[in-house]
Amino acid sequence: MIEVLEHNTEFNYKIYNFNNYCSLNKQNLLYESKAAHAKYLRHFQDNHSSTRHGSKYYNLFSLTAGYPFFYQIFKFIKFSTFDFLQNNFENLFMEAWINYDSSDEILDWHNHNEIFLCHGYLNIEPKNSYTEFKNYSIKNEIGQMYVGPSDRLHRVVVKEPFDDYRITIAFNVTNLERMRDMGFKFTNQHFSFIPL
Repeated sequence: MIEVLEHNTEFNYKIYNFNNYCSLNKQNLLYESKAAHAKYLRHFQDNHSSTRHGSKYYNLFSLTAGYPFFYQIFKFIKFSTFDFLQNNFENLFMEAWINYDSSDEILDWHNHNEIFLCHGYLNIEPKNSYTEFKNYSIKNEIGQMYVGPSDRLHRVVVKEPFDDYRITIAFNVTNLERMRDMGFKFTNQHFSFIPL
């Protein structure tokens, strides 16, 4: 069961929890995350350990086809996205990637193209961190997922150092109409969209 922990109408975002699925299955998700990261590095040797650098060339859920715990995550993201968008859009497409970051690869200020209907991220191993937006911040907890507008500037702030990896699954969602508006220049450079 999926729970809405927060519905912020002022800033138009929601925080979801997947009924402790990520906490209860943390070791399996960490194993599948490590396997996905290794698979990415084997096939996309782009000199970056973080898989977000090649995110326009792959979709996490194609990369992890056959991974049972990631399949549940896909269903969680799909349900939450439809809930956030209130089923107001048809022909949805999603690009998704894994942020598998060492302490010196933490995301600084950035946003996601406004052509997307929404952006979100799910915390698998967030460490002691929060995501700072210009007008609010979200404390990152295992199993919690943020979904909000894609054009908001945000960054990750880590409150204490760590030796291994901070792991999140991030995604952008758009629809067929917006993809057509993007034009071939954009869609011919992005191979990461899958139907939602």
